[in-house]
Amino acid sequence: MRFGARQSIKLLRSQKAGVLIGLLLLIIGFGALIHAAKITIDEKLAKNWVPFVAQIERAAVISHENNKGGKSYTIDVAYNFEWDGTTFIGTRYRLHDKPAPYSDSVEKIVRDLAISKQDGGQYPIFVNPKNPRESAVLNSAHPKARSGSLFLGILFSIIGYFTVFKPRLFGKRPE
Repeated sequence: MRFGARQSIKLLRSQKAGVLIGLLLLIIGFGALIHAAKITIDEKLAKNWVPFVAQIERAAVISHENNKGGKSYTIDVAYNFEWDGTTFIGTRYRLHDKPAPYSDSVEKIVRDLAISKQDGGQYPIFVNPKNPRESAVLNSAHPKARSGSLFLGILFSIIGYFTVFKPRLFGKRPE
């Protein structure tokens, strides 16, 4: 049996397909909202982390190709510190980071980390006193990480809601 373009379009315009697409959008939206809430909770809990110092082992800028063919960059860091006689290794720069276009600020951060490594000095970090395995150079999230997840969560949830529960607004008629 051949399945032609007209049948495909008819299937996509059907109420069942609309409901499935709407449910998928709702799931994606709720997932993004949960991610935004997790970022907020993690940041709130990390405010109780204590300042400490670590020895920088590695600091570099990592480039990533984005889906538009351009590049974005993240900070790759590794450090070790001793807490109550135990040595821990950390690799987080921020609690939740976001790739960014290459900028002087990213280069300056990596340069400062690398200078600390070369000098053999200590670099300030934050450590969770209840669980020293949790540490980061900054105990905050990237500002755009939360707002991006929140925006996408609201957008996909609204579109999903109206696709599932108010299909007539989009010109679909119940079958």
